[in-house]
Amino acid sequence: MNEVVKYENRINTLPLVGFSSVELNLFMLLCAKAKDRGQDLIVLEYGKLKRQLGLEKQTDKYFHGELYKMADKLSKIHCNFKNENEFVVFNLFSTFTGNLENRTLTVRVNIDFQYLLNELAKNFTLFELQEFVQLESKYSKNLYRLLKQYRRTGTYTVEANKFRELMDCPKSYANMYFMRDCVGVAVKELSHGYFEDLKVEPIRAKKRGAPIIAYTFTFQKSKQIPGQQRIDDYQEPAPETPAPAPKRQPKKKENSFNNFPQRDYDFDELEKRLL
Repeated sequence: MNEVVKYENRINTLPLVGFSSVELNLFMLLCAKAKDRGQDLIVLEYGKLKRQLGLEKQTDKYFHGELYKMADKLSKIHCNFKNENEFVVFNLFSTFTGNLENRTLTVRVNIDFQYLLNELAKNFTLFELQEFVQLESKYSKNLYRLLKQYRRTGTYTVEANKFRELMDCPKSYANMYFMRDCVGVAVKELSHGYFEDLKVEPIRAKKRGAPIIAYTFTFQKSKQIPGQQRIDDYQEPAPETPAPAPKRQPKKKENSFNNFPQRDYDFDELEKRLL
């Protein structure tokens, strides 16, 4: 059975800097496994994880090493969610333990992070893990999750510098190389069976040099995926149409004198019989 990844949209604001394609796959798999598990301690077998990630041919020792590299990168990501009145800084997982002898990975979601994966009613990103894993480029994977957040509208606009950070593009890349080697590669791969009519348009400032200040992506709105009840499944369901009131049965006429029920006669039928 294919896993469905579902998380609060603010996870998309986390720049997963330096993550390889394999590590991005693993991160999304852990999000899927931790979904609606609260603060449970989650024990995962290496063998099952490798099968879901398409790494069956790799040794447990190699996979153990990949887990360690990812854990090290996760420990350096400090989530920053802030608004005008408040900011919150925390790590994603409070427990992340790989055991090569037992061939298990044990994880627990940080208490300050669990609400981003539990009982989501609105403002969430939803996609199939298998689709994500099949993508080859890490730039395709990053753009895929960002576009999935806007699956209902088919339009995604993002500020240029923020987009570079979210795509994990080398800072040394000029716009030409960024568009060719990062965005172009991702759009080309995602256009084949993932997002129909996917297009990107740079938005330029109306000043000297016309620098790019943002990007707008457009594509056809997503169809439902397995596990969804409806494409906008966080909205309140439409009120049910009330069932029609049962027809009232006419009361039998009663004799006003003695309250004995009177019989109803079919006078046409009686006339036929008499004739």
